[in-house]
Amino acid sequence: MLIDSAQREPVIVAKQNRPVGVFMSLHDLEGTVWQHQTAKAISGDKNVKDAGYDDWLGAKVGRAMDRAKSGEAKSSPHDEAFARIEAKLKTRFPDAADASR
Repeated sequence: MLIDSAQREPVIVAKQNRPVGVFMSLHDLEGTVWQHQTAKAISGDKNVKDAGYDDWLGAKVGRAMDRAKSGEAKSSPHDEAFARIEAKLKTRFPDAADASR
């Protein structure tokens, strides 16, 4: 039943009502970095170069650079970006904020 469901759409797996994983069909992975990681894992050969990974990554970086050059993408100084990320994490995980100090 799980396999049948995963072939139709991604299936979220939860433990104690918290998402811990996702089952997806290989078809759903096409065009993502996970497609290449999965192919590498299935082959069992750690020395196998991820087929198409360099092209995929180059295209992703190229699109990001184009967006930055055109002004479509907004950039922020490092400290400002880090402060926004930290604020989001504190909101999402309030108990962890005290433990990190």
